[in-house]
Amino acid sequence: MASEALLTAKQLSIGYQHGAESSTIAQTLDCALHGGEFVCLLGPNGAGKSTLIRTLAGMQPPLSGKLTLSGQELNSIAPRERARAVSVVLTDTMPTGMMDV
Repeated sequence: MASEALLTAKQLSIGYQHGAESSTIAQTLDCALHGGEFVCLLGPNGAGKSTLIRTLAGMQPPLSGKLTLSGQELNSIAPRERARAVSVVLTDTMPTGMMDV
């Protein structure tokens, strides 16, 4: 019997919002990630891998679709609580001016 997915995406569209306009990178994505799984995301530069990961982690909003973490809508989970459950290490340079150690 399969375990319940920890993170799910249904009919997800990812990209960037520019005022009233949006740039869609990928759309109608569905996935279910389970605890203990290793997942590999491959694609050429500029394909949207980092955008997808940032969206799945709640670091940037989806253009449309539904994201759930342990059955709860991702955007309804407080950032601090979400950070305890999801972590991301990207190769992109991130601004550090507001970070405390």
